[in-house]
Order: sequence, then structure tokens, then C-alpha cells
Amino acid sequence: IKVMGLLTGKYALADSLFNSIEKKYLGLCERLKTQLPREKAEVLLGYNYQGTWFMPGGKSYVARYLADAGASYPYKSDSTTGSVPISSELVYKEYSGYAIWLNPGACRNLNDLLMLDSRYRNFTAFKNKGVYNNNFRSNPSGGNDFWESSPASPHLVLADLVYIFYPAVLPEHKLYFYHRLE
Repeated sequence: IKVMGLLTGKYALADSLFNSIEKKYLGLCERLKTQLPREKAEVLLGYNYQGTWFMPGGKSYVARYLADAGASYPYKSDSTTGSVPISSELVYKEYSGYAIWLNPGACRNLNDLLMLDSRYRNFTAFKNKGVYNNNFRSNPSGGNDFWESSPASPHLVLADLVYIFYPAVLPEHKLYFYHRLE
């Protein structure tokens, strides 16, 4: 945001917008310190792609969102910033019991998931409709606003994740980037 302000000659406006977003994000992080339950939501991310499941590394921006939202994530201690390839069999064995599953590719509903792999019906998140994807704001051509707007709206991503993990903490929140797969 600040760079765009420099490029457009509107640095003061850009700085103000950046500071407002930062304040909202950090304010929510501060609020969460006292409002999250002791037991953290266990979160699975990604999906099986040709026998490999790619999980975000522990130093990735996704892992930071999860930590800030108070979630437990299997690769939070990993030292990489990119994706960690793991075997799908390990995911089925170790993480299929997780209650929340995020970002299963381009899937828009639970049937899309089953078309990728029928074994997904055995996942706890699938059975309990705890599968969410960040493609709520997509256009008919498949363009996904998450990739366009979320870098400038991290407070909205964090609020979505908190609502997904702990709805009682933000009961009035309406999902912005994410939606529950039905």
C-alpha cells in the first residue's frame, strides 16, 4: 500500500490506510490473547495432488495467519517459508481426524472434493462440514479475489480464520474470503 502511495503521489493516504489495517489486525491479535479457548482448533490445509500433499511451511505467511488466529497446525515448527511435500498416506493416517480443513484447491463444494478423491468422505472435517475454501469471491471465469485483495486486507483474512476456528469469539462476523463447502 505504501509503495503504491509513493508511485501515485498519495503517500499520506496510503500511509493512513496501511496504519488503519495494521491497527485492525494487531487489535484483533491482542483481543484473541484473552478470548481464545485453551484447546486450539486443529487445522488441515491443502489436498492430495498426484500422491503428494503440500502443507504450508512453518515460516510461511499461511502459518503466521494460523498462529495469529490461535490454531494448531501440524507443520507450525517447520522452518521453511514455502510448501512442505508430504505423503497423502501420512495425511490420511495422522490428520484426517481434524475438525477443520482449509484451502482444498479450487473446490467449491463437497462433491468437488469427492471427485478429487473419494476417501475424503472419511475425513472428520468432511463429515461435519468443517471444510472451508478461500474462493468465496470468485468470478465465473475462475478469478479469485483472495489472491488480489487479501495481501492488502490481512485483517479480513484473520477475522475469517478466527470465525471459522472459534465462531463465538466473532459472532457478528460474516465470512469475506472464505466459505463453508456444502
